[in-house]
This record gives sequence, C-alpha cells and structure tokens, in this order.
Amino acid sequence: MTTRNAPNPVSYRSITRELENPPKFGKPPKDHCDPFLPESRVHTLVQRDRVESTLRAKIPALTHSDLKKLTNYVMDKASKVFLTLVRSEAVPGHLELFQSHGFTDADLPIGLNGDNGDGICSVRLDGKPKDPNGQSLDLFDNWSDATIETFFQRQWIFLAPTFRKAQFEYNFDHHCSLPFVDLQDEYPDKGAFGAVRRLGLQIECTDFLTFDKTDKSAKPYVEVAVKVLTSTPAVDVKKFYRKEMETLKVMRRLKDDHLIRAIAVYKKGRQKCFVFPWAHGGNLQDLWKRDRTKLSKELVTWAIAQMYGISSAIEKLHGSGEEGIRHGDIKPLNILHFPKYRDGSFWGTLVVADVGLAKLHKDYTDLREGTTTKHGTTMYEPPEMENFAVKTTTISRRYDVWSLGCVFLEFTIWLLYGKAGLDQFYGNLTASKTYRFWIGSPRGPILHPVVGSLIKRIKNDVKQNTALWRLAGLISSWLLIGIDEDRRMAGQPTKYTGRATALELVEELRDIRNIGSKNGSYYFDSDMETIAEQRPDPNLNIATDQGVALRSEQYVKSHGQIPARAQLGLPLLPKPGSSQQFNLLEQWIQLCNTRHQCLQTKTRPSGQMPTRLLYVGTERDPSLRLIETRDDKVSGHYVALSHCWGILNKEQRVCTYAGNIETFKKTIPLKTLPSTFQDAVTVTRALGVSYLWIDSLCIIQEDDEDWKSEAARMEDVFSSAYCTIAASSSTSSLDGFIAKRAQRAAIGIQTSQGTLYLAEAIDDFKTHVEKGVLNTRGWVLQERALSRRTIHFTSTQMYWECGEGVHCETLAELGNRQSMFLGDSNFPTYGLEYYRDERIRLVQYFYQVYSGLSLTKSYDRSKAILGLQKRLGSTFKSTAMYGVISKYFERTFMWQADVPGSLSQIDYQSSQTVPSWSWMAVMGRIRYMNIPFGEVTWTGDLENPFQPGFDDAKWDGRLVAKAKGLAIDDGEFEERCTVDLSLYKFEPSRWKCVVVGESKVANEDGDKNQYVLLIRERSSGVTTPIYERVGVGILFQTQVAVETTIVHIV
Repeated sequence: MTTRNAPNPVSYRSITRELENPPKFGKPPKDHCDPFLPESRVHTLVQRDRVESTLRAKIPALTHSDLKKLTNYVMDKASKVFLTLVRSEAVPGHLELFQSHGFTDADLPIGLNGDNGDGICSVRLDGKPKDPNGQSLDLFDNWSDATIETFFQRQWIFLAPTFRKAQFEYNFDHHCSLPFVDLQDEYPDKGAFGAVRRLGLQIECTDFLTFDKTDKSAKPYVEVAVKVLTSTPAVDVKKFYRKEMETLKVMRRLKDDHLIRAIAVYKKGRQKCFVFPWAHGGNLQDLWKRDRTKLSKELVTWAIAQMYGISSAIEKLHGSGEEGIRHGDIKPLNILHFPKYRDGSFWGTLVVADVGLAKLHKDYTDLREGTTTKHGTTMYEPPEMENFAVKTTTISRRYDVWSLGCVFLEFTIWLLYGKAGLDQFYGNLTASKTYRFWIGSPRGPILHPVVGSLIKRIKNDVKQNTALWRLAGLISSWLLIGIDEDRRMAGQPTKYTGRATALELVEELRDIRNIGSKNGSYYFDSDMETIAEQRPDPNLNIATDQGVALRSEQYVKSHGQIPARAQLGLPLLPKPGSSQQFNLLEQWIQLCNTRHQCLQTKTRPSGQMPTRLLYVGTERDPSLRLIETRDDKVSGHYVALSHCWGILNKEQRVCTYAGNIETFKKTIPLKTLPSTFQDAVTVTRALGVSYLWIDSLCIIQEDDEDWKSEAARMEDVFSSAYCTIAASSSTSSLDGFIAKRAQRAAIGIQTSQGTLYLAEAIDDFKTHVEKGVLNTRGWVLQERALSRRTIHFTSTQMYWECGEGVHCETLAELGNRQSMFLGDSNFPTYGLEYYRDERIRLVQYFYQVYSGLSLTKSYDRSKAILGLQKRLGSTFKSTAMYGVISKYFERTFMWQADVPGSLSQIDYQSSQTVPSWSWMAVMGRIRYMNIPFGEVTWTGDLENPFQPGFDDAKWDGRLVAKAKGLAIDDGEFEERCTVDLSLYKFEPSRWKCVVVGESKVANEDGDKNQYVLLIRERSSGVTTPIYERVGVGILFQTQVAVETTIVHIV
C-alpha cells in the first residue's frame, strides 16, 4: 500500500519560483521587467489540494465545513486575492474577511479612493477608481497602514494586463507589472528622445501574434522592442508622444508590410512607451555591415523590390489624412530588417520605423543637440533645411524623397562594392569635413563632389540601360536635387521641374521592376558578374542566434608588429593563496608605498586606532585573539575586512558578544571562524601585518551603545587602515575568497622569437567589483570610499585599487573616472577637482548611489553612511546630518523618489528617530531635483537650522517653515509633482507646500517656476501645526497660494 504525499502548501517561496523576472535579493528589478505571474501559473499554484493544505496550515481552527467553503471561494472567485494574501503573509484573519464581504478577483486591484484619499476602493489598472462615485471598501477600515501597503504593492504581480489587437492605447498605474520578460539585454539602444529595449512579451498576455515577423518557436514569449520616451526640460514629451501615437495609428491602418505596425502605446505613471515587433536583423546599416551574400541577380532583385516597397510605403504615408504625414527622419538606422533565414541569407523585409519626428521636424531641429556621430540625422537632410529656421513655410514632403535618395545611393554602393566601398565613401565625406550629400556654393547648394563622383563611377562600372544604371540616374537627376531644380536624365527630355514626389519615385521603380521581371539580364549581366568577383567579403563573421554580429571583420597581418592595443601580461594567473600571488600583492604595496601618496604619512593619533583589533601573529608564530587597543597600547599597521554578512542564522554567525568577549581576548581557534574570516587572517599574515579589523568581531553585537559608538568611528577605521581586503564575490562569511577558480583560457603559439600567448580577456573591474555582490550592500559604499587602498578578491582574479588607479592580477592597469571617485586614497579630493564649481553634485552623486544599495536591516539606512557623511561634512566645513549638508542646505534637501511613489517607510526602532524630510526615513533609490545653477533664488521659507550655535545633541530634527496652500488639480499635480510613497494621495485640504526656491527669470507667460517641498498635516497642535514630508514638485506661481502659515516639519 502506497502513501500519498501531502500536497505542498502555497508559500511566498513557491510563488517566487513561478514568477517571470523573479526578484533577486538586494537588486531592484530592471526597468520594465517587474516580477509577474502568467495566468497559466496561477492555475498551477491554485489547485484545490494545495489551497486546502495552505488553509489548514495558516488557519488551523477552521472546521471541515468552513475549510470547504473557503476553498471553494478561492477556487471559484478569489485565486489572485488568495495569492496576494499569501505573498503578503496575511492569510489568517483576512481571507475570511474578504469572503464575508464578497471581495473577489474582479475587485482587484485596490487603491486609494479618488474622492478624498481617505479610504480604499477598487481601481482600474491605471489606478483610477472603477466607480468614481462609489464608497470606500469598509473591509480595510481596521487594517494597519503597513498591511495595506504590503497588500497594495504585492497585488500587482498577479495582475499583468493583456495587450489586445482591438485596442492600441493603454494607461497603467506606475506600480502595474507589465508582461515583459527580461531577455538580459543590458545595453539598450538610445536615441535623442528615447531608449529601446529588447524584451519578451508573454504570449499569454496578448491575443495576437500577427506583428511578429520572425519564425515561431516554442518560447513562451514573442520578442518585442519597447521604446521609452526620454523626458528632458527642452522637449515637450507629451507633444511627441501624442504625435507619434497618431502617426502609428495611421500606419497600423495602412497595413503596409514596409511600415512598422506598433503593437501598443501606453503610459505607465510618467513613462510614455511604444511596443513594436522586434527586428531580429537589426537595421539596414547592420545588414550592410554583416551580410556576406555574394552579389547576384537574386540579391539585386531583392534590393530593388525593397526600395520599391519602402518608396510605396512612404507614398502612402504622404497621402494619408488631409495634409499627409512626412516621416522626417529616414535613414538606414530607422529602416528595420525582419529577416527570413533561407539558404543562409539574411533576406527578408525592410520596414520603415521611428516616426517620432513625423510632422515635427521643425521642433526637432530647434531642440536637437549636436550629434556625436558623423553619420547622424543631419547627413540625410536636404539642402533646403540649411536656412529653414528663419523661414515661415512648412517643410515639404519631398524632404523624405531626398532622404530616400541618400539611402538608396548607399544601398547601391553596398550592392556593388560591399562594406569596404561604403566605408571608403564615409571616409571621403569625413575627410571633406562635410557629412551631408550636398555642400554650399556661391550659387547655392550643390551635390557634394564625393557623391557626384561616386554616382559617375557607378554609371561607368555598370552597363547602360540596366537596373542599377537607371537607378543611379534616378537618384542623381530626380532625388538628390533641389526642390525647384530641373530634372535631367540621360536619354530623356526634361519633362519635370523639381525633386520627384514619392508617387513619381514609385512609378519609376515599378517600371524598373517590370522590365526586370521580363529580362533577367536587366538586373544582372556579364559586367555585374565581373563586379561580383571583385566585391570584397568580410574575413570573419560571428553571429548570435538572433543573427546580430558580434564582430564583422577580423584582419590577420603576417610578419607585422604587435598592435599597440594588445595587452601584455600574465597569460596564466598565480594559484590562489600561493606565495606567487602574495608576492605580487607585496610588490603592489611596495610600488604604492614608494611612488604614490596614498598612505597616510602623518603619525596616527591614538584616538584613530579602532577600539578593538584581532591580533593575528605571524606566519611563523600564528596566534589569534581579540585585543583592546588602548589597554594593550597598540600602534602600527592593521588591515580592515570589507565583506557581506549574508543571510545566516545565529548559529552560523561568529560574532563578539558581551558573553564571549573575555574568551575571545584569550584565544580564538582559527578553525572556528568562517571561511571568509580565515582567508582574511591568511592574507594579513602574508602581508606581514599583525592586526586585522573585522566588524562582527571587533564590535560587540547586540550592544546598542557599542554599535552607536563604533558606527560613528567608521571613517577612522577604514581611512586609517594599511589597506582593506574586499571579499567582492562572496555572498556570506561562509564562502571565503581565496578559493579555486576557473583556469583562464590561454593558448601558446610558437614564433621565431619564442612563445606568444593568446589569453581570454578577463579584466573587467566594473563587472567583477563594481557590480559584484559586495558592492550592492549599503555598508560597503563608505568602506570603499574611505579606504585608502583596497585589495579586491573576485571570482576571476585579484585587483589592487588605490588613488592612482587599478592594477589587475593579469598585470594590466585600468582607470576610469567613476572608479576613481571611490578609489581616491584621499577621498573626496579627486571628485572635488572633477566637479570644481559644482561640487555639491559630488555629494548628490554619492547619496544617490548609496540610496540604491541594499541593507539587511532597513533601519541601518542612517547608520551605514555615518562615516562617509562625517567625511563630507569635514570636507565642506559644514554640519552634515540626515543626508543634508548645511553649506548646500537647499540643494541637498530637495531630493525625490527616482520613480514616483517607489519608496517605502522605514520602521525605525524606538531608540532612533529620522525626520520625514530626510531620505534616510525611507528605503529606495532617490535622485535630486534638477535645479539649474545660478538661475534660482532661495526664498528662506524653509529655515536652515544649522546656524552658528547649533547643538545637534539638543535638536530633535524639527524644521520651521512657511507653508502655502496648493491651487492645482489632480492632473497638473501628477504631471508636476513627485510623491515619495505610493499610498500618498493628493488631498488639497490637508496638503501644503513650502517654496524653497524660485526661478530668477519668468517664462514667456510671465510665470516663474517654484521648487517646492510637499507636506501634509500630521497633527494640529495648540500652537504650531505639525507636518510631514510627502514629496516635491516644480509649480508655477499661479499654482501656489499667497497666504502663509508657520509650521513644524518633523
């Protein structure tokens, strides 16, 4: 007889296992890749036996009858309600409440009632109440704010929306989890107005696949491109979003294979986004770079067909609506390639995309910053744009025809002469210092001589009256001419004046195709066969499974010199923990000691020695015990350890407590220490240093007074250390860092001068250190910044970092500006020199970085940066408290949530207090308001408490301010303000603002920007009302009341 295993209950962990984009401890989700649960996996989790097992475990007092009813309720109506409660650890006492009130999945999501924000109601996915006139849900009346917020935050992973073919435009609350799968596309393509990311759209969350032009596979998602518009002060993003959306609607309606058909457009909070099918072939420029297809009749036929299709698509666009739509930015980068992999070819369909500038070219031209690429948008602009800014006429749709002429000429160059021919063409344009297809002259704009000579070469190389000969003539005589210039084409009388229209271009290309369909040699004759034999091919092409080239060319030169960029160094690294590795460490230290100024040379005051240290003895006479530095009169060098504690239970942690400190002072058996600590002892002894500082052993744990005292001394501990050991790849103290590592791949090639080694490139300080697990932790930022010299032990190699840069174990030397901010041995001298006149940006940079790091205990937020804050305060000769520097009081005070509503309140213990106006009161990434330098006057309405005579010991964090009422509606508020927490709902009667700064110059309407702190009433005292911070905003004078009230902000 077999025993049936009991079903597994549904738990937080079991839900996590089923999520797409599951959360990673200590790391925020990537943009647009929030965790979500596909519908099919809801059913995987919510099975009757698993629900019953969960309810028995969570609510053991349930009778059999009640268990059955509650299970039926979950199975029939409330599976997502159930999962949200499980995820919130709130099943007991709440699930029965939902059942009794008839609350079901249809009532999700919940949010604040739109009437006054006092209650909870059912909302749509855009966060607006489903019934604007409805009552609040009284079942939440007795819930704590913390429980409501947890439920609110965790409901979204079960509510991913579906993109439907019948709907194009969507609005989502900024908390909404969208059904996009992270495809590890780390480097999005960025343009002037937005960034494009490759993501997977979950198939379950769409009712169509017609936009996917790639071969179908068994993947549960279809790859899409998500374009996120970038908001800058110079660009009216709302205007661009609206215009591009309207244009995309027209393109969907036209249903042309050569016009991009967007899947959806949506707003998510303040983000404005577009979803397109993903082009696996990249763009036309990518195709030219990597395709290895031989020149043939089939290739020319395909190319002419694509030019005809693109021209026809643009002609349809020009003829749409009353005025027609001009694309405005046709170039190879904006023509996407959807390949059909056949016979090893990348042939497929070329599709016109990126219509963000349609009908808006004037706005774009006025706002565009100088491009850093020599082949940017200006390269494809027609001559009439040179003086367009001073004209009042609209831009002709024949603007696009000039751009098509440029692209078709490049296409023809590639067909005949390959990528090498294109590179030579671009090089000749670059040499002339004019990156356009025309130049100015005394008689007006003329065709660039480089372009003219190339067209002449094409017409000489191919036979007359063939497809490409006629195409070259069409480009030079009909397309790349002035708007009013006569057309002159060999063998034809001048019957037209001015640049061709898109319709005329289509007719000419149609005629070329018709002739070619009847006469094969029209596309490809004997002369073309000769050109095909001479056309160069790339030497090497490495492509991913998406067909995207990693490298398009590789050249090998016999008997040549080693390239200057080739890295010389150790092909094989020393064995970890070997004498060879430690010898290298000693040489790095000796080099730094003798040639750099990184190490503190002045005698260290006795007060700067850590309170306690570990005495480690020597390699010959090993010993290990805890010492009190003052009692033992210790002086000399010591090493500090920077490490991750990890998620360990008390038995796994080795710490100093009040109960074992006397024992540790006598002896500590090395083998009783976790691996990371043992390795730190080994390295310290190898360096010839007798003392080691480890936080968990040199600070008495579970002793609030000792922790408070030692946390305040972190600046001295790390800045006074001989060097710091960083266990950069270790997730906990159990891992160790001197461990076996994968052998570096290397091969030896015998040459006449000896063996030449080619080795795997592993020098990646950013990935191994700056993105390593250790540097995601909040405590570590100040440890690295304050350390004068650091040895980073990673999973691939060892790095030495000091004020002069980074040395690799491979013997390479690295250096970059951001690393030098934190690696500065005399922090923050390097950063101050870099920022010079805007030094406050350095403070803001460090605080922003720190705010995005993780802490095991959120209430350490204010403590884990005390050392760094103390150093910044002394550097600026200012008081530094709660993340504010008195010298730059207003600028450091005006912080905001990096994503509106993304912060969460920290539950500080009773012994600690952090005021609401400090970013240390919340968890989550922050950034600072973009307040222009020299253009804002500080009003003084927010009183700076850090005045002469200030006593921080007596200050309770309270600020005095002049508050004003708000005269702004919900829509304007959402557009111009940023709230800290998601549950904050704008309430005009309870909310006020403090005008911290005001623009010196009024705008064209005579109004001025006012930089405000948003506050809401916490309690109305007998004398002065008490307020708390809720966010910040940039308002107009007309949106702020005149009357003021004195308030206290706590």
